Amino acid sequence: MLAILIFLASMVIPDTIASALPNAKPVWVSAEVAFNDKGDLRKDLFNDQDIQSLAFLRAQKKSDGCAVYIGGSCMEIRHAIDATSLVQADVVGARQGFYAGLPGTLFAIRVVDRTFYVFVNTARIETPKGMICAETKNTPSIGDRIELYAIFDAPDAARSIIPVIPGRTMFVLPAH
Repeated sequence: MLAILIFLASMVIPDTIASALPNAKPVWVSAEVAFNDKGDLRKDLFNDQDIQSLAFLRAQKKSDGCAVYIGGSCMEIRHAIDATSLVQADVVGARQGFYAGLPGTLFAIRVVDRTFYVFVNTARIETPKGMICAETKNTPSIGDRIELYAIFDAPDAARSIIPVIPGRTMFVLPAH
C-alpha cells in the first residue's frame, strides 16, 4: 500500500519541466528519465557542463556507496526580508531528479487550485554507475506543511518552480 501511495505522489510531478529560456534544456528532469542505457546523463536533456560535472564528481566516489555528495544551495544567499511573497502550503508529492543539473528532490505543493514545486538538494538516486547522493538539512516530506519566502524568479516556462534555500527561505513547520 505504501508503494502505491509513493507512486501516486510522484505522479504529481512531471518527467521534465521546460526552462523559461528559449532553446534551453529542461530546468527539471526526473531521475527516471535522466539516464541513458549506460547510466550517463542524457545529452538531449542536459548540457555538456552538467554531464562533465557529474563525470568528474563520480570519479571522487565515496566509501559509503555514493558516487556523489552535493549539499547546500546553488543560489545566492539572501534573507527572507527580501521576499516578494509568503506562502504556506502542504507538500503533496515528491520526486527525485535534477534541477539545473543538481541532484535532489522536487516537492509538489498545492496553493489554492494550482500546483507549484520546490527543489531541495536531497536525494539518493540509483544508477547503473552507482548512487548519486545529495544531502541538505531542513528537508520536507509528503504531508508536511512548509512556509516559503519567494525572493527569486521562477526559472521555468510555466513559472511553477519556487526557488528556495532550506533554512533561509523555506521552513518545515511543526506538526499540530
